Amino acid sequence: MKQAIRTTILTGLALLSLLAGTWIAPAHSAGESPLQIETPWIRESPPGVPAMAAYMNLTNSGNTDLQIKEVSSPLFLKVELHETIQKDGVAMMQARKQFVIPAHKTMKLQPGGYHIMLLSPQKPLRAGDKVPLTLTLEGSAPVTLDVEVHPADHAKPHNMQHSGH
Repeated sequence: MKQAIRTTILTGLALLSLLAGTWIAPAHSAGESPLQIETPWIRESPPGVPAMAAYMNLTNSGNTDLQIKEVSSPLFLKVELHETIQKDGVAMMQARKQFVIPAHKTMKLQPGGYHIMLLSPQKPLRAGDKVPLTLTLEGSAPVTLDVEVHPADHAKPHNMQHSGH
């Protein structure tokens, strides 16, 4: 009975957050993830370009650092964690082995910074399409969400804050 009530409440909260333009992973208890995901989106790529990038805000509501070890999607042959860095005045992408989110902090994945690189799509994806992503966490259950593709000229969703990392 308690599980059914909890499931109903969590489902209602998830639907409410989706309507508000935000996806938030359920609050955690023993064995559940402390990860909260807000404003996930993917930038549409021009036809023929074999890469896309996913952006979102990742908040660690737990008391210990959270490590994202891997991200996967059935719609891409390869998914990598990346950071854009400046080297000799040139912006370059650098693969990362993991993303570490300190306890009670938010990591912003945004253009020109940290992002999830989506390589070799299995089919053409256009604005409005949904992409399933699964984030594999160290010591916690994986988190799966559907992320909407936004038009290439739409730099950030209307509800994304314009603050730095």
